[in-house]
Amino acid sequence: MKTIEKTNKKVIVEITSIELNEKGFDILWDDIREIYPENIYDVEGTEEKNGGKIILITLIKKKD
Repeated sequence: MKTIEKTNKKVIVEITSIELNEKGFDILWDDIREIYPENIYDVEGTEEKNGGKIILITLIKKKD
């Protein structure tokens, strides 16, 4: 899992299918929410790339 883009308003996190298979989605999601908490960021959407080998999760910062 790595952050591939981070601005004041948006964060894009990349997860590989290998990471998903090794750790599972729940553990990776907990890791993401530890770094980007639910009270600060909403999920805008997800996108698969390279035939599902990479998943991008876009988080948008909530308005104050």
